[in-house]
Amino acid sequence: MEKTENKKNLPKKQFNIQRIVWIASIIFICLTIGFGAFIYYTTEKEMANQFNGQQLILAQEAATGIEEYLASLKRNLRQLAAIDDLLWKQDFKTKLYSSIQGTAVIDVWRITKNGVEDRTLSKLADAYSKNLEKQFWGKISGIKPGEIKISAIFQFEQFNISRNKAYNTKAFLIATKLPAAISAGTDEPQVLAFAISLNRIIAKFISHIKSGKSGYAFLLDGNGALLHHPEHPEMINRSIVKVKDKCFGCHISFDMERKITKEKIAGNGRYLAAGKKDKLVAYSPIKIGPHTWMIVISAPFSEVTQLVRKSFYQILFFSLAVISGLLITNFFIFRINKERMQAENRALYADKLEKEVDAQTLEIKQEKQKLDNIISAIGAELSVIDKNFKLLWANKNVTQRVGSLKSITDTHCYETCYRLQRICDNCPAVKTFEHNRVEQHELRLDKNGQVHYYQITTTPICDHTGEVIQVLELTQNITTQKKQEQILVDSEKMSAVGQIAVGLAHDLGNPLAIIAGSAQFCLQNLNPPANITEHLLVINRNASAASKVINALLNFARPSSSNTKFVPINMGDLVQKMLLLLKSELNKKGIKVKREYPPDMPIIMGDRNQLEQVLMNITLNSIEGLTQAGEIRITAESDQTNQLLNLYIIDNGPGIPEEYLASIFDPFFTTRVRGVGLGLSISKRILEQHQGKISAFNLAQGGLKVKISLPIFQEKA
Repeated sequence: MEKTENKKNLPKKQFNIQRIVWIASIIFICLTIGFGAFIYYTTEKEMANQFNGQQLILAQEAATGIEEYLASLKRNLRQLAAIDDLLWKQDFKTKLYSSIQGTAVIDVWRITKNGVEDRTLSKLADAYSKNLEKQFWGKISGIKPGEIKISAIFQFEQFNISRNKAYNTKAFLIATKLPAAISAGTDEPQVLAFAISLNRIIAKFISHIKSGKSGYAFLLDGNGALLHHPEHPEMINRSIVKVKDKCFGCHISFDMERKITKEKIAGNGRYLAAGKKDKLVAYSPIKIGPHTWMIVISAPFSEVTQLVRKSFYQILFFSLAVISGLLITNFFIFRINKERMQAENRALYADKLEKEVDAQTLEIKQEKQKLDNIISAIGAELSVIDKNFKLLWANKNVTQRVGSLKSITDTHCYETCYRLQRICDNCPAVKTFEHNRVEQHELRLDKNGQVHYYQITTTPICDHTGEVIQVLELTQNITTQKKQEQILVDSEKMSAVGQIAVGLAHDLGNPLAIIAGSAQFCLQNLNPPANITEHLLVINRNASAASKVINALLNFARPSSSNTKFVPINMGDLVQKMLLLLKSELNKKGIKVKREYPPDMPIIMGDRNQLEQVLMNITLNSIEGLTQAGEIRITAESDQTNQLLNLYIIDNGPGIPEEYLASIFDPFFTTRVRGVGLGLSISKRILEQHQGKISAFNLAQGGLKVKISLPIFQEKA
């Protein structure tokens, strides 16, 4: 019945496959279009950047050409200034006229503040030439001998001899002061000047520049005024900095032009013109004496990328045509094979179902085996008990300690595991059965004169109604941890004794020495009567006895070398034991410990207990300084040159303030409120007894690094 129903569902599944194919095809088309668009825009952007770079080179070449041309005019001006007056008045002016025809030089003048004393090219009537250029004196006055001065741009009325008429043009002066020998005989200083036509400069270096099909170049002065624009001559002499709203017919804004005028450096960029036309722009400064012009080359973005866009559309249409053809072909193939696939599916269904059942069965067995291995590998004891506190199941750690699973099943947990005659006091399983929650309890047992501690954690196992029917019990032997806690308590007591001893030595030792010395002085030098002598002897004896008590207390507090037993030690084993003892302290703060040392570390000779105390003191200091979820790394290296084993204990805590770092090994120095300050000093003394050293320093990235160096044990041949 079930197989028949599944066979009826095959066409429906086939329809789902067909729908998936169509959806996948649509997704593929979208991805193809998206990827093509990404390639298109990336290529378009790269082409625009390359084109803009070429525009920048073009602008820089034009700027360099103008600057070099003006530099050559400056050199020519200096040479003309050195020509004496006699040669100037002869036929030299005629030769000069022919030599500068067709250049940007409109005229060559000798000027005083009263006007042009002599002109070379413009042959105006006297009435016109007398005072016409008095205005230019203010543009070039204050010139120093040998200095070249360039004036600002001004409107200049030039006379055309062939047409016998004057016309306006823009010009600027390049001037220098004539030497005193040439200016002699005149009351006013004379200046030699070239009148340079701005229009000729533009025609020579800028007007011919074309970028793309419709790109062009325009010129700005240092104040943002347009000096040349091929498309908008009506804007010439107007400042783009103070432009009005009516000027936005061809621009959305003049922010780019303002940026160019303000920064006066070479660069390129993009801006939006009217109609949201994206334009590429490159610009370069032109140094004209104290003035800076900016040549700007602009081209429409669409012209630059037109070829890429056309190619993209062609490739896109071709790709869509190919994909459409493939989809249509696949559709017919799918229809043809539909019946055949349905028949094959019906034939394979039974076999497939059987294989799936077998695979799932195998997977369940593997997962069960994996779970058994995980439970067996847990270091703690796990067991399941019922409401009568009888064992139903136990892991390998339990069976290794108390017997096989078969022998302990259906026995009471307190009898089998702890050798008790009744339920444990404060049994956590009782509370778990009652309150349906996780409980924890520490159990203390005396076995053969030895005390053992167990931490028992119970977790409820409920049925479908939520009632607790069994308890999972996790038992951990924490005897070592408890011993370590006792060692810590004893260490604190020893530190307290040391503090008391040093305090007594400081507060009572010196006074007692003075008392004993004074009594001895009286006995030896004053010859007191017999009754006084007896009292002085009593004082001396008791002072000496008190000093001995203090010294004995100090010796008790100090690490003693009399009981030191030097044996071969593997420091890796000692570190492992120390970490086991401090496991509880580490877990309280969630501190991770990483051991990064080779298993075959060199052997050293030392007292195992004392070196373990050293490791514990340093590690406890790191634990105290770390916050929650800190980290401690323990590494080691062998220094074969000095025959030393270097062990490093590194934490990522706040470190030690630099001003305290040199004092941390001093007795009674501590930065903790409740600290005594003897741990590191005792550690240092122990290491010195082992011919070793200890040092500490802060890490740049934060944390403290403590280095312990001990001699490597050399076996005698």
